[in-house]
Amino acid sequence: VRLGLPDPEFDGHPARRTVPYSPDLELDWVHGWSLTERRALAVPEHVAYWDVPGPHRPRVVYESSNGCGLGNSPLEAVLYGLFEVAERDAFLMAWYARTPLPRVAVPADDPEVTALADRAALLGYRLTLFDATNDLGVPAVVSLCRYTGTRPDAPRAFLAAGAHHDPRVAIRSAAAEVVTNVQEAARRCAPGGPRDPERLRPMLDRPDLVLDLDDHVGLSTLPEAQPRLDFLCADSPPAPWSERWPGTPEPVPDLAALLERAVERLAGEGLEVIAVTQDEPGVRDRLGLHCAKVIVPGTLPMTFGHVNRRTAGLDRLLQVPHRLGRAVRSPRREELPLYPH
Repeated sequence: VRLGLPDPEFDGHPARRTVPYSPDLELDWVHGWSLTERRALAVPEHVAYWDVPGPHRPRVVYESSNGCGLGNSPLEAVLYGLFEVAERDAFLMAWYARTPLPRVAVPADDPEVTALADRAALLGYRLTLFDATNDLGVPAVVSLCRYTGTRPDAPRAFLAAGAHHDPRVAIRSAAAEVVTNVQEAARRCAPGGPRDPERLRPMLDRPDLVLDLDDHVGLSTLPEAQPRLDFLCADSPPAPWSERWPGTPEPVPDLAALLERAVERLAGEGLEVIAVTQDEPGVRDRLGLHCAKVIVPGTLPMTFGHVNRRTAGLDRLLQVPHRLGRAVRSPRREELPLYPH
C-alpha cells in the first residue's frame, strides 16, 4: 500500500493493466535491501523488474523504469536510481498539484546546454528551465520547449526533467531530453504517425484514451492543451543555477558518503530507500556495468496509460507543495485536475 496504488476511479476499466490489491492476493516476491533499515526485505517481483508478469501472474501496480540506474559499481547504480526517483517525483508533484516553479536561466557558460538551446531555436522552439527540487533534496529540473514560430500545425510544447547531485548535470539531462523530443517531432507528429493531432484530440476530453508514452507526450503538443502548462510559468525572472542551488555541487570524494547522506535525508522525511539488483551478467561481466532498481515508497512514480495512474495514498502530493510555499494551502485530492502528465 505504501507504494501508491492505482487510483480507484478507474477500477474495472478495460485499459487497466493491474488487479485490485488485497492482502490475500498471491504474488511473486524477490529480495531487496533497505538502505534505510539496513536489512533484507521482500519486494513484489513486478515492482522490482519491469513487465515480468504473464497472464497468470497478477500485478497490483503499473511499473516502468522508475528508479532504474546504471553505474560502474552497485553503489553508483543505486545512486543514479535514486536520482531517477527524485526526477520523476519532482516533475509529477509539480504537474499534479499545478504548482508554479522558479525559472532557471539557461547557463551561458555551458556549451552543451547552449548548443541544445540554439538547436531548439533553429527549429522554432524556446527552451525554458525550472527548478522543481522538492523535499527529497536532490536538485531537479523541468525543461519546457514551446513553439514560437508561425506554423499553425507545429507541435506546441514538449516537457522533460532531470535530477542529479550536481544541478548542472540535471540541467543538461533535462535539456537534452526535451530537445531530442523537438528534434524528432517532425517524424512522430506527422499525419498518420504516433502523435497525429487528429488521433490525439479526443484524449483532451477522454483522458482514459491516453494509453502509452506517445499519447502522453503528444497530448501536450496540441494547441488546445496549452492552458494546462500555463501554471508553470510564474512571472519570476530566471536566476542563475548557482543562485537556485547555492553551495552546490559539493565535492564528492566518496560516493558511499553521498548516498548515505541522501538516504538519511529521506529517512528524515519518513521515506525508506530500497534497492534491488537488476544486474545482467553479460553487461556486468563484459562491460563492468551494474544496474539497480531503487524503490522509495511514498514517492510519485511515472506511469503510462492514464488509467494506471498512481496517486492513491500518496499524501506527499497534497502536503509537500504547501510546505515548500508553492501552494497557498494543502488541497483536497478531489480538487486536483490530475491531467495526464
